[in-house]
Amino acid sequence: MIASGVTPTAYTYTLIICGMAKDFSDSNFVRYAKKYFLEMLDRGLKPQYQPYMYVIDVIAYREPVEEAKKFLEQIKAKGFIPVIDDFQYKQKPPHRSIADIENMLISSSTTTLTRLFKNCSASHASPLG
Repeated sequence: MIASGVTPTAYTYTLIICGMAKDFSDSNFVRYAKKYFLEMLDRGLKPQYQPYMYVIDVIAYREPVEEAKKFLEQIKAKGFIPVIDDFQYKQKPPHRSIADIENMLISSSTTTLTRLFKNCSASHASPLG
């Protein structure tokens, strides 16, 4: 798109990121979902709840815990810190807050985190078929 002179909007990025994160037919789609999320931040666009959670879910499902930590560090370095109030939930969210998840990533053992992500990914990310 960019090579042909078309500047993607936040909505365009959201469609691309969510589509790649939900498609389990190619393992490279995880890498592309992360790449486009980071590119979205580099362009000064603020992601909504959906693309962020899709990327976190697919990382949890398909990659080691260290990759989730690395991704969180990258998005924080770019100035993106997800705030639960910006998300779609008006009442108490059905899951832990983003800050709780980040604290667990920092302070927990790899075994504990792997179990957490496997449980989380089983309830959120499922292959399309």
